[in-house]
Amino acid sequence: VGLGSALRSLRVADRFSPEALDRRVAAAVNATSVRALLYRLRGLVPQLRAEGIGLDYDRLMRDLERWTHPEQRQRVRRTWGLAYHVWKPANQDTEGTGTDGEGPARS
Repeated sequence: VGLGSALRSLRVADRFSPEALDRRVAAAVNATSVRALLYRLRGLVPQLRAEGIGLDYDRLMRDLERWTHPEQRQRVRRTWGLAYHVWKPANQDTEGTGTDGEGPARS
């Protein structure tokens, strides 16, 4: 599961305030350096683990490597944002969302 999808699962788990989680995700995604992004992710990843939500760490590493290149950073942000903000019926939030796990669900 990619970061955006994992954070979406965390949001719909209703254990944390959706507004607070939205703010934390926005702060991470709007980070301008890898160091700032890592700082923000250090607070989010343990929440994913506490809820038992899987995360593809290999994909996250590739995304972090791309983040170092300003021309690719927007693509990573867009991928995470689409997966995080996609609307799906509640019973589909735990199902796969496409071939790469990051895109919107197909009907």
